[in-house]
Amino acid sequence: MLSAFIGGSDVTSIVQEADSTHDLNKTYVAKVKIPVSQMSSFPTGQRLALVDPELPGNDLDHHGTIKLVSAASGDDMDGMVELTSFSSREMWEDRLCRDGPSDPDDPGNYVTPDFLKRLKKAPLVMQDVLLQSMDGSDPASGEGTMWQALGGFPSDGISLAGVPASFPLSIEALANLFAATGEFDAVETMTSSGGNLATIDCYNGNYAGVGGGSYSFSPDGNIRAAVYISDMTKMKTKIRYLLGPRKTDERWGRSIEATNIDIPDNPHFSQGALVSAIMSARSAYGVRFEVRTYDTFGNERSAVPLYWRLWQDESMWRLQPKIIFKWQAKEGIYPTFDIGAQLSVSWDSNFMGGGSGTQRAYGRTVRWDVEGVAYLEQIKTSTNGDAL
Repeated sequence: MLSAFIGGSDVTSIVQEADSTHDLNKTYVAKVKIPVSQMSSFPTGQRLALVDPELPGNDLDHHGTIKLVSAASGDDMDGMVELTSFSSREMWEDRLCRDGPSDPDDPGNYVTPDFLKRLKKAPLVMQDVLLQSMDGSDPASGEGTMWQALGGFPSDGISLAGVPASFPLSIEALANLFAATGEFDAVETMTSSGGNLATIDCYNGNYAGVGGGSYSFSPDGNIRAAVYISDMTKMKTKIRYLLGPRKTDERWGRSIEATNIDIPDNPHFSQGALVSAIMSARSAYGVRFEVRTYDTFGNERSAVPLYWRLWQDESMWRLQPKIIFKWQAKEGIYPTFDIGAQLSVSWDSNFMGGGSGTQRAYGRTVRWDVEGVAYLEQIKTSTNGDAL
């Protein structure tokens, strides 16, 4: 049963509707609706907390900052105030990546940081960057709290040593760059301890999540609607990276492409299997070519592990149409999982010929009705990645 709090005050009795969306490697978003007659001010900037001890995992499903308030009243209006809250990760957009405490010679540097060369592992880099940004003791070296506690940051991942395309770079942009390699997940767990909104834990990809379940789209199933998207608009079957420095009009310091023989195997698939899949995709879909240049600092060729992983992951995901499923659960279906969980899904022959399989949950939305009872509204899953 839902309990809702704004600025620490219990507003459960006046909340008419609420929902909470968790998306892997993105900021969590929650919304509540309250009658206009019950609101006398705009609580923009205050904290919103949604608590439901019956949900799997953490009782505190959302704890964030109300950044958007919309009130509607009058003819043809619903007479509601809608409050939209964002989890603490939203601060990453407004903070720059700085060399952190691991660099005693130049902490706080966001113009030419070298944390990727020094630390190499994505979780360790993220830990260093967050620690420095949250240190407000010297305004020239960090900004202060983001209302986040730091949890686990493993050191046993693969090397992603390299140089991003350009600095300054926001923490959110760096996190997205790491996530694009498939070797990194950053997960928020909501908290209200020590003035913090969340605890940040990082993983070497493939975050396992909480819970699970089986979902079926059929006359007798627990899914009432389904959206299947197969999208090849961003598909490429030939991708080449050019790494600085540029030596002549036609030559660069290094290139990364399918013909390279020195690219090591990815932890999740062999380089040979990837090249074979690329050739098969070219045969089926034609050669669709894209070249990307990384030459901001003129030394990218000397730090290639990051670009190897980016190239492998991008090549794998873009050599086939992107397949995404969005499932809408029937009313009354109780949430039994959170993001990252492996779900068993199936759909009968009346929808896209039928199918079944295990898919990873990349997002989920929970909705509470006027009685505060939770039900699962939407699930986002994907089959991509199974080809290799």
